[in-house]
Order: sequence, then C-alpha cells, then structure tokens
Amino acid sequence: MSENGVYIAKDCQITGEIKSATSVTIDGQVEGSIVIKGDLVVGENGKVKSDIEAQNVFIKGEVHGKIIARNLLEISPNGSVFGDITSKFLKIDQGAKFIGSSTHSDEIPAESSEPPQDTESGGPKLSFKPIIYNRLAK
Repeated sequence: MSENGVYIAKDCQITGEIKSATSVTIDGQVEGSIVIKGDLVVGENGKVKSDIEAQNVFIKGEVHGKIIARNLLEISPNGSVFGDITSKFLKIDQGAKFIGSSTHSDEIPAESSEPPQDTESGGPKLSFKPIIYNRLAK
C-alpha cells in the first residue's frame, strides 16, 4: 500500500459503498461494494463481503463476492476467495482457496466516475480522502 492510502483497521466494521481514488488496505470487516482506482489489499484479518473493482487486488484474508482486477489479482497462501474473478493476470499461491470461476481479460476499463459527492439518494455511501498511515514507523 502506498503511504497515501486508506487503512481500515482490524476492529472496524463498514457496511456500505467504498469509492476511493487511492489504494485501500482492509484488515477489518467490509460489506457492500468497493470501487477504487488504486490497489486493494485485504489483510490477513480482513473479511470482505463485497463486489470489488480495483487496479491490483492482493488477498491475504477472506473475500466473498465478484472481483474485477484491471491488472493483477493475487491470492496469498492464507487467502480465500469465494466468487467469480476477472483479471488480466492471476496468481494463486499454494495453499490459497478459490471457489468460483476465473475470466482473463486484456481490456478491463477503468472506473470512470470520481468518488461520489454527498447525494440524497438512498443507501449509505462512504468516500475517503487519503491519509498518511505508516504501520512500520516506530
């Protein structure tokens, strides 16, 4: 994750729509939809029940839902994906779980809309501004 990304901590639970122009790391629980222009990392503690669209998707935790990775989708040895995936490149490490179907695509269009402004239409919507969070700093 880049230094200017969004971090959802282990004890956080989010229900709704997440749209971000930057990378996102999820160590908590998310239910809804996720559309980001950057990369998505689902950490080892992350549990996601969402349809996902991102540039690159790295799964170390658990994901239930459809995933569209415009470039690379990688499932780590402890990662689990339950749903259909579409990506340009796919890497599934030994020990990873994947139940669903996989589609290769060289041409996956980028999300064209900007993160949403506040609207009065129904349903919760979340939009994030970049924050600086360095987990490695001592």
